[in-house]
Amino acid sequence: MICFEVSVNGERVHTAGVQAGVLVTGVHPSGEVISRGRIRPENPNSKINLLWGGFRKLSVGDEVLIRIVSADHCDEPTKVEGADDD
Repeated sequence: MICFEVSVNGERVHTAGVQAGVLVTGVHPSGEVISRGRIRPENPNSKINLLWGGFRKLSVGDEVLIRIVSADHCDEPTKVEGADDD
């Protein structure tokens, strides 16, 4: 699967990925680097949101690198929101 490998100042923070869906990485207003994935299961009315947090505050001059990689698996999300509504 295609994943985002996120590093700050050369130190890997997390690797985030979803098999089918949308993946976004950015900087939260708190200064934390986060990745959010949205999975759309077979049921079109259900959504599952995955969150990978960096849990580190950024400072002026920090370097954030998002590298696109191919991997068999990614890091476990720190939070999962939503569930199938069967």
